[in-house]
Amino acid sequence: MHPNYTQYDFALGWDPEIVNYVKESNVVESRIGSVRCYLFFHEASGSIIGSSNSPIVATDFLNYSNNYAATIWTAGSEGYPDIRPYMNNIVVLINSVPAVRILAVNDLQNDNEIAIVERKELAPATVEVWFNSGFNPSGSIIQYYYSTVEPGINDIRFKRGEGQDQEIFGWTQYINRYKDLFVGYNQVLVRLPITPETLVINEEGRVKLKANDSWMIGEPYVHNYDLIVVPASYSFSGQVNIFEIIEKRDSVIQGVLTSQRFKLNLLEYSDPRYNLPIITS
Repeated sequence: MHPNYTQYDFALGWDPEIVNYVKESNVVESRIGSVRCYLFFHEASGSIIGSSNSPIVATDFLNYSNNYAATIWTAGSEGYPDIRPYMNNIVVLINSVPAVRILAVNDLQNDNEIAIVERKELAPATVEVWFNSGFNPSGSIIQYYYSTVEPGINDIRFKRGEGQDQEIFGWTQYINRYKDLFVGYNQVLVRLPITPETLVINEEGRVKLKANDSWMIGEPYVHNYDLIVVPASYSFSGQVNIFEIIEKRDSVIQGVLTSQRFKLNLLEYSDPRYNLPIITS
């Protein structure tokens, strides 16, 4: 039976070989005129320092007049604690029993209560666990574990853009040890089309709009707010350009991801994300 217009995709879409042909065609097309870029994934969650099965034991305690404290993080070390209140991301055990976290040191009333204090005025800065007035923790077994965020996060307003690298949980560079004539180590190929610009007048005044619409093959899989880094050698400006992926869309055929399309938001050169170290080899 010959395919006709009444059949789905002229009976071609049901054949896995056809879908593979589409994917291969996208790969070939991406190698023609695409830009070699680096990719950074924004991490969806923090890492864990210690664990419920293997908590860290606190052995050194500071005596601040009537309150003792233990340092759980020092500036320059990895693993900045997620100190957000009400999130239960820092767990302190007193003789194997979870302590009750209180927001302010002055509100501590019982020996099973603790407060988490950022000491930004110290050099180096620290994050400390403070105990109730008059309670000497050296006579007990004090253990802790916690999840992490990026240093510099504002614990009052956690939102995208509050951290030093503009991401609560940090960034991970895409690493790939494959290299050929079209792509280098750790690089991805991204089609960056010509950007049309329009001027509109609205309540905010004169506004310039850009309609970037770029695409890449289905691997590696990217998300909104991941970063595309265009090296200076491939940038029209002659400088490294970093774009934020927005409005991500997937092109799927018969349940198979064939390509990824998205818009790109160019970051200002003053953005601290330009300080991210790039592994190029």
